[in-house]
Amino acid sequence: MSLLMAHRKSKSSQRKLRNRSSSLTPQKRRIRASKGSHDTILSIRNETSSLEALSRTIQWTLARYKYHRYLVSLSPRTPSQLPDYVLAANDSLENAMKWQIASISAVGGKIASHNKNTYTSIDQITDYSASLERANAEIRTCMWSFSSASQALFSLARTKGLDAQRRWMQGSLYVANPSISNIILYSKGIASEGDRHPSDVLEVLNRFIFSKFADEELNLLLYYLTFNPLLNVEVASKLSPLLLYFPVVDQYEFLANLFTSDQSLSKPDVLPFGRDFVEILSSTGDWRASPKAALAERVEPSRFTIPLLNRWCGYLLDSIGILDGVSSAPDREFDIALANEFFHQPQSPRAYLASSIFAMKSAQTLADVKSALYKREIANVHFEKVEQQIAPPDQRFIDYSFAAVAAEVGISESVYENRELFRIACICGISEGRTLDTLILLCEYTNADPFGSSYFPADLFSASVTEDEVARIGHDPRVAIGLSRVAASLGDEGQNLVYIAVEQHLNVRGMSKPSEIVADSAVDVAFLREACTSSSLRQSLEFLSKAEMEDERIQVLFNLAQVDPANEDDYIEEVHTIIGQQTIEELLQRFHVGKVQCDEQALSTWALIELSPKFNRLKDFIDAGLPPVEKDADIQFIAHLTSGKSETFTFKVPNNESLDIARTILAELNSKYALDPRYGVDSYLSLGMRHGAVEAHLQSPLSAENILTAKEPLGYPDDCFWTRYFIDNGFECYGEKIGPVLATFSEKFDNKLEAIKNDLLQVRRPDKPEGLIVADWSEASVLSACARFAEVPDFEAFIAEFTLIFWANVEGNLAAAREFIENVLSNELNELLDELEANVRQATGQQRLAPFSDALMRARQELGNAVNDVSTWHNVARSTDVEPLGLVEIISAAQKIVCRLYPDFEPRVTFSGDTGITVTYSLHILIEVFKALFTNVYAHSEVENPAVDVHMAMTVEDALDVEFVSDCNDMGKAERAALDANEKIRTGEYEKKLPKEGGSGLAKVARSTLRDGKPNTVISVDHSTCKFHVKMAFKIIQI
Repeated sequence: MSLLMAHRKSKSSQRKLRNRSSSLTPQKRRIRASKGSHDTILSIRNETSSLEALSRTIQWTLARYKYHRYLVSLSPRTPSQLPDYVLAANDSLENAMKWQIASISAVGGKIASHNKNTYTSIDQITDYSASLERANAEIRTCMWSFSSASQALFSLARTKGLDAQRRWMQGSLYVANPSISNIILYSKGIASEGDRHPSDVLEVLNRFIFSKFADEELNLLLYYLTFNPLLNVEVASKLSPLLLYFPVVDQYEFLANLFTSDQSLSKPDVLPFGRDFVEILSSTGDWRASPKAALAERVEPSRFTIPLLNRWCGYLLDSIGILDGVSSAPDREFDIALANEFFHQPQSPRAYLASSIFAMKSAQTLADVKSALYKREIANVHFEKVEQQIAPPDQRFIDYSFAAVAAEVGISESVYENRELFRIACICGISEGRTLDTLILLCEYTNADPFGSSYFPADLFSASVTEDEVARIGHDPRVAIGLSRVAASLGDEGQNLVYIAVEQHLNVRGMSKPSEIVADSAVDVAFLREACTSSSLRQSLEFLSKAEMEDERIQVLFNLAQVDPANEDDYIEEVHTIIGQQTIEELLQRFHVGKVQCDEQALSTWALIELSPKFNRLKDFIDAGLPPVEKDADIQFIAHLTSGKSETFTFKVPNNESLDIARTILAELNSKYALDPRYGVDSYLSLGMRHGAVEAHLQSPLSAENILTAKEPLGYPDDCFWTRYFIDNGFECYGEKIGPVLATFSEKFDNKLEAIKNDLLQVRRPDKPEGLIVADWSEASVLSACARFAEVPDFEAFIAEFTLIFWANVEGNLAAAREFIENVLSNELNELLDELEANVRQATGQQRLAPFSDALMRARQELGNAVNDVSTWHNVARSTDVEPLGLVEIISAAQKIVCRLYPDFEPRVTFSGDTGITVTYSLHILIEVFKALFTNVYAHSEVENPAVDVHMAMTVEDALDVEFVSDCNDMGKAERAALDANEKIRTGEYEKKLPKEGGSGLAKVARSTLRDGKPNTVISVDHSTCKFHVKMAFKIIQI
């Protein structure tokens, strides 16, 4: 009986199994037979016309073969299950979308969970803790995706800092095996650091990732996943096939981005399966579904509605600290504030507004414009619905034509709306071939809004407009004016186009030079001021030399000063700059600027005394037919090098003592030249660079803007210039918080400079392995030099040849030193400034802290120039006849500048004291100081040919005293000026004005005499001699 029952149960099980198998669709049977083969499921996808059937098939397959590599990455539970390579390139968009939408439908519940994570409020996020928790919850309960990882990375950086972000990436994200996901996460990590400009992120990725891949489609994929840009069908057709096996959440966001970016997809049936995806948006609770449906009938491809920036855009700009006014520059801070929104959660409605505003700044075609505005409208409709408000009744439709849009430019109360309208008008104008009208609009609009020039579509203009076209329309001066305002963004051809327009306008007026124009209108003034600059005139063949061209610009500036007195100071300041630079260049032509040198004469004398016995013994070997290397080996070596042969050159070395003697002589000479503590290169590095020069030169840009806090016996004080500045101006909260941040930064910066001095500014040797000056010789160079012993008549001649070889070797190695300074060292110093900027932002809660942020920006720019100066110092100065610049010559150069500025100024200058004093650096600073003093004499002495006496003296080891004494007529006026100046220097009032005014003559003098944080400048009047005295004490390492 029991056997019969067992038999019946077996039969029953077999029937159930047959019935279950018979319920499988043919597609599922094929997949089972192939054991979940990738090729099989792709084949089924291509054959299946029903999206619902394909979705059920994918759902069934995922349940049974979810650990297959191409399937596990659709819904990964760990980072190791993220895609490690890219499949299915060259697929069609239709087939790719069929797969994507079917896959999304198969896991619709998880997509709904993902959509609940999206932040949909108009209010700015101030605490990212909740966002971090939501991202982590999505990763735990839904799936890993690059979308959720990006949100988590950004929120983690915001709440716990970059170190925490990097630790999480290294400990939890990166996988051990080579994987495309590691590269994507690395890119995401950089973009999600916060407060990063998209162009900076792109530069990093170009350098470390994009440049390594030859596959353009793969680079496009990485770019998309990092930046989430607006999409169109053409780009999507390349990307969609590459995303087939990425997490379904990322595929969903890709399609959602496409359907809410490309205005042509406003109606769902434009693309195959488009209606199906729009239904998924709605069924999964996506906030974009309702606005997209509402816009389906409202979008018109040939026109748009104004206002472009409604209250929601205004609210966004206010919340990220952007003032919608003419004084608001659409600069890096503007871009960064927008980027923070779309780098955090690009699918949120705030990010849609931000990415739309950002995209309008770079739109080059009407398709780009329509895409940006469509995305903006979707967010606007959402917020209208949430706030239960209808669209404002004053909306108007504007045609996409130059005439229609240009008529609207400048009307709106919103500056940023006018800027966007200006860009749309320019795109229309260039596309319609109305180049003249477009450039006239550029000129006239930027008269009222100078910052608006950044909204000009420069790339489109460069690609569309030729030199011939500019020449054809250049008769109108507004063409040259407009082009001059965007020349920098037009690339290398920018200034050339400006001068083509200038030349055409001059031809129309029958003139050959701008200085011939008698400016009798505002347009003429703008033409001369902005279009006829040195950069533009440099393109002209009218001038035979740079000096002649600059003299023409100076004449133009003097003419402008006569007809435009309101801007006279600006014109004269530019004249100062040109003449000052000319004078400095004249000085530098007579002197070397390199600081890598030694006292060749002293070293040669030492060698003749100390090494002559060894040389004479070597000569005995050579005369006996025993040279250190085969005769003419050096000539053969050079011939080998120039022949291009790949094999190594082999010196034929006789087996005798002469080679040992030759090596010893060379080694001792090289060591003495490089490391002698009194006459060698290292000694000159100590005097010329390590002894304060580099430190002072790199500190100077930051000290000038009061960024650095001077160290005191007890450390770096919290009380600094910016503390007092903000407290004095009623911002105690900022003043109290910025002081400790600047103190910490100052200590780090000074420590960095100390490390530079001790580790880098050295001749490389065992105890200084990081030294930038490499004087070591290769074996081939040593043996080549040994061959010269047999060719020279005496030791003195050999020393001369050795010197040439020594410097040639050092000079060749210095290229690497300069590259290190300009790249590695420059980046390290900028990273300190980046850290300072971030710490100030965190301490004060302000994205921009004016005027500190402006001062820091200027300091950063000048620090870059200072680093470049230090790089140029790493050149060989060579001759011992080269002396540092004499202080008398520097002061005379400053006098020459002022006399060229004011031809009627003829001072009688005498020098007394230590007139032989020389200086080796900070030439520009000293010229500025004495230029300011001579200008003061010209402006205030009221004496026709004033006498000026300059007395100089070295009072102590590190101090230089200079007294500048000049005639003056009105002693009462001079006395009041002296008292006022001393008080302002004592209280620091001039320094407080520097962040706003950029410095004055007196400030330049006082600032250049800082010692222990205080200016050493005293001004007095001698009534008995009718003299005006300015007494200054310079700290040697500062000048």
